Amino acid sequence: MALTLDGNGTMSVGNGDITGLSTGALEVGAIGSGVILQTQTAVLNGYVTTTLNGAPDTITNGYQVFSISFTPIRASSLIIVQTSSIAISEENNAADMCWLALWNGSSFVAANSGTWLYNHFTNNYNAAHLNINEQFLAGTTTTRTIQVRAGMNGGSSATYINGNSTSNYNSINAQVRMIVWEIAQ
Repeated sequence: MALTLDGNGTMSVGNGDITGLSTGALEVGAIGSGVILQTQTAVLNGYVTTTLNGAPDTITNGYQVFSISFTPIRASSLIIVQTSSIAISEENNAADMCWLALWNGSSFVAANSGTWLYNHFTNNYNAAHLNINEQFLAGTTTTRTIQVRAGMNGGSSATYINGNSTSNYNSINAQVRMIVWEIAQ
């Protein structure tokens, strides 16, 4: 089969069974349900230390690990957000619980929180590996910031995200990602 591109920027395959793709935006009506419309990726290299702790359902709490400016193609699309497993730990024992929180613009979507039983560690510090695997409807085609924040649920001690200064982490072996998928519905 041959790909052809006409003077209007419309691409067709072989006998024309597949049409509606252009050099610009996708022709929305030509796409069926379940098709991946777009993906975007954000990357964190290395570790972060923060004291911006508190509850995960407050957008100013925690550290913004990932942020993507995202414009859905369809308001009816399903948006899926996935992250790598991210290590979160505390510097001092403040009886905190680690968390990752997902935000769709200024709307709280979900949080993944918890910690291993703290008394398993020397000095009883809290730590966990958490990830986000959530979905929500786009609702509109308005551009919004999709972000994931990380922190501890209380205390003002340092929180380490994706390692710490005493680890042998660098941008090559401590790289974590967030992927945002838009799926046609």
